[in-house]
Amino acid sequence: AMNPNGFDFQAYLAQRGAFTGFVAEELRFQQAPVWGLWQVRQRIVRAQVQALGSPLGQLVSAMSLGRKAVDLPTDIQAVFAQVGLAHTIAASGFHVSLLLGTVLALLRSRAGVTQLTVGGGVLLVYVALTGLQLSVMRAALMGLAMLIGIAMDRRVIPSGALIMAATGILLINPCWIWNVGFQLSVMATWGLIVTVPAIVRRLDWLPVTLASLVAVPIAATVWTLPLTLYHFNMFAGLSIVLNVATMPLVTVISLGGIVSSAAALIWPTAGAAIASLLHWPAQLLLWLAQTSSHLLGSSIAIGQITLWQLTGLYALLFSSLFRLRSAQCWFKPLTVIAFLSLILMPIGWRALTQHQITVLATGGDLVWVQQHHGQTTLVSSGDRQTAFYTVEPFLTQAGVNTIEQAIAPNLTSNEIGGWQSLLTQATVKHFYSSEDQPTQITRVNQWHRLTPGKSSSLTQLTVQPLGTENPILRLSGQRSWLLLPRLSLDVQEHLAGAGTVLQSDVLVWPGGKISAALLQAIRPQTVICYGRDLPELVERDLRQMDIRVFWTQRDGAITWQARQGFHSYLEAKHRNALPWG
Repeated sequence: AMNPNGFDFQAYLAQRGAFTGFVAEELRFQQAPVWGLWQVRQRIVRAQVQALGSPLGQLVSAMSLGRKAVDLPTDIQAVFAQVGLAHTIAASGFHVSLLLGTVLALLRSRAGVTQLTVGGGVLLVYVALTGLQLSVMRAALMGLAMLIGIAMDRRVIPSGALIMAATGILLINPCWIWNVGFQLSVMATWGLIVTVPAIVRRLDWLPVTLASLVAVPIAATVWTLPLTLYHFNMFAGLSIVLNVATMPLVTVISLGGIVSSAAALIWPTAGAAIASLLHWPAQLLLWLAQTSSHLLGSSIAIGQITLWQLTGLYALLFSSLFRLRSAQCWFKPLTVIAFLSLILMPIGWRALTQHQITVLATGGDLVWVQQHHGQTTLVSSGDRQTAFYTVEPFLTQAGVNTIEQAIAPNLTSNEIGGWQSLLTQATVKHFYSSEDQPTQITRVNQWHRLTPGKSSSLTQLTVQPLGTENPILRLSGQRSWLLLPRLSLDVQEHLAGAGTVLQSDVLVWPGGKISAALLQAIRPQTVICYGRDLPELVERDLRQMDIRVFWTQRDGAITWQARQGFHSYLEAKHRNALPWG
């Protein structure tokens, strides 16, 4: 990863036991396999898409087979993840429990051995169809333990079954312990086992069914929250309410999708007919998810938490399982306060003390971010791809939900697309540009015009555009920064004529050739190249002039902090330290 919270391809491969990847422009199969489970999945998905169309057909297929077995559109996956419904489109323990419960209900009058045989066969087929996903394998092993208990007329301890199932999976491949889906599945199941009964007892004023409906998402959310914050830096603020509201729909769609899948294996027309009955439930669920994603608090960026915070949060959760009679009056509130403090105090400390500026590694686009005492200033979003894959993850790990000041000196069509993507996740209080506000850019409180040559005072920053045709910016704060676009040598020579107005501590430059006259006019102490081309001779000349040189393509994101000075992301700790660490 070249940026904080960026995609780490090396770690991705390591988790899957692979050591390399390749890029191809075209892939040809010389001979298709004669038979495979992919054909079975394809048969099911085709029947459901034929009945419901796209994307409802893929949504129903994902809710019955899991999104890894279905080509579900990425925008729907993103919406469900944002509002806390990602588990509904992933084959999980819920689906296994629903399937196994239905089988046992149909075979309740049969002998235990019959239930074991039929139930075990159904679990085996479902695990194979979902593509051997770890959460399904864990749930299937627990379900198999329950079936064996029924056949032997023995009681099964759920926590013991969970531990045995998780241990069995890790004996097959110990590296699976780092799989995020496996971690979330185990902790969610543990939460349901140890916490749901206690919550239901405290909701005894509600009907049992409704109390269980409320208790399940609360328990699962609490026990998976530390992992969610650690891995994704986000909290779905409406997840509990939305999960309670959508549980009947999810149950109907998941069970109907499984029945439709079974029918499609035998007769696709029958599978399509059953799937057609799920049109309105699936449409309503999709509408609820999409509508909720636009509500305030649907997705809150918390920022990175450290491994010590993760360990401390789970230590508090496990300690809450031990009920000391002498401490019942104060133990629970104290645990809640300590839990929230362990999350919020480091975030508050960072907001009060942080002062840093980062030039992100984007492969060619200039993105400059200042974080000053909880207020964020962003210069440029890059194109849509840069905004989605680089800028948004960076802001998420920084816990940024609102951008205090956004600066876009040149709003090209590509950059407008980048701001559109970015503003789906964050709002902007003040937007500064040399152009009028385009209709495509929304969620901006105030729009301000920048005038070339005229300085504008922002919070903790002064901005001065220096070009009419080229987006040249000079930013002054604790240090002065000159941000240059790609300029020809002739334009650089002409710009050098501006004289002392160009003088800056830091030059942020796209690479390639640079004019000696321009360097003489700027007199930088540090040069940061954000482009793909940094000629070796240019870098050598800069270093001979006693100028420190960074290159985002080689060093990753470059960060300046008031105390530590400049450092590159690849040389720094990838997770923020606690205030006392």
